[in-house]
Amino acid sequence: MTGEKHKLFNSKDFSIFILPLALLGFIFWGINSFLLADSEAFVIKYVEDGVEKEEFISLDSDKTIKVTGKKGEMLMEFSKEKGARVASSMCPSQICVYSGWSKTESLICVPNAVVVSPKIKKNDLAVDAVTR
Repeated sequence: MTGEKHKLFNSKDFSIFILPLALLGFIFWGINSFLLADSEAFVIKYVEDGVEKEEFISLDSDKTIKVTGKKGEMLMEFSKEKGARVASSMCPSQICVYSGWSKTESLICVPNAVVVSPKIKKNDLAVDAVTR
């Protein structure tokens, strides 16, 4: 027994541990893709002249919209295929611009106090949190 090498995994380990984990991963991926369906519209929330405003943007065609936030003007692009993105902003760090296109995630520009949230197609089934 001195010259034997021990294997990290053998065929029994694969069928007992790895296969069920892979199957579980595919199940969670399927549930996630069902709950986070592509959005058909976006809601933009921002503050202009001290007044909270909200705009509904449908993704029926490609659009470019200017929004004035706390730090200045922002240019947002909306595409039926890609979703939404912040094309340009007056904020100093440009994090909102670098976040790129999104169909299922919110885009937030903190210095400008602008939030762009997707309106999910399947009855808003995507849940962030539940409180009692």
